Amino acid sequence: MSKIFKIILAVLGLLMLWALTIYFRRASIEQDLTDRAKLALAQPEFSQVSVTFEGRDGTLAGEVSSQQLADEAESLAQKLWGIRTINNQLIVPTEKSQTFATLQGYFQSGKFILDGIVPDEGTGQQLIQKATAVLGEEKVLDKLSIKPDVQLPERFHDAIAVFWGLKGIDEAGFSIGAGNFALKGKVPTEEIKNRLGAEVTKSLTPLQIQNELQVSSTPVAKPTSDELQKFFDSNVIEFELASSLLSSQSRKILDRAYKLLKQSPQASLEIAGHTDNSGPREYNMRLSKSRAIAVRLYLLEKEIAPERLSIAAYGETKPIANNDTEEGRQRNRRVEMRLQ
Repeated sequence: MSKIFKIILAVLGLLMLWALTIYFRRASIEQDLTDRAKLALAQPEFSQVSVTFEGRDGTLAGEVSSQQLADEAESLAQKLWGIRTINNQLIVPTEKSQTFATLQGYFQSGKFILDGIVPDEGTGQQLIQKATAVLGEEKVLDKLSIKPDVQLPERFHDAIAVFWGLKGIDEAGFSIGAGNFALKGKVPTEEIKNRLGAEVTKSLTPLQIQNELQVSSTPVAKPTSDELQKFFDSNVIEFELASSLLSSQSRKILDRAYKLLKQSPQASLEIAGHTDNSGPREYNMRLSKSRAIAVRLYLLEKEIAPERLSIAAYGETKPIANNDTEEGRQRNRRVEMRLQ
């Protein structure tokens, strides 16, 4: 077999390993993008918006009250790292199709915004007066539109009264439409989320209640360098024979590694690939590099900056166990991560 043919086979093998890695990771990538897009759109004005992904391409579907909000939803999604395209299929009701009043109340840039469509100026003034009585006139921004032919949904004013129980929670909000009431935004604790949901459900039956409040993350103390390295030393990524595919257990370890790296934005890693002594030395060097690349790609997909992740390939040159036993060879088929 000629040297050129061997090189071609090696390159094809690496391409196949890379393709398989991407294939098996696609589902987790789609779920991650969906979760982050939903979080970005966790605002009352987007309560009727759904988002799905096929690979890195997302689709926004549902309904918003204005073209401005449709464009804003697309912009928020498109800004997320890792997304390639956003197909904006959001519907903006025309004047003729809008039969029920709608209302969204949400905080933005320090202001509480009342947005939506009401049937007359008197209803709009009542809403603004209720908001300013609770939050102060300087904090309320009126973006209501008047359309005389719309009808007030069932329990419209009752729903607004319930919302004022959110006073002091400056990241929470609501939306009201035909037959539904949605809580959106952030609250400090799970207990507050559940309590508000229960109060709204009890007070507004038979309206359909959607409790989509997010619990604000509690600040976590940054791990020390010693704590980080202790984690990496005790969580080595292992591989099957002649493979660079990440196992489900390896992905769980890397998910924890990602969280630690997010808490320590100054930390950088050397990702070092290793093999056992099965196979030719040159092949093992390439395989060890493929394993390091697989780990790096996974962390890159989690939004760890590329400059924080370098790779090294050591092949079979640095065993940590005896290659004469299967157990030892299994330990040597690994990727180690070390702080730089």
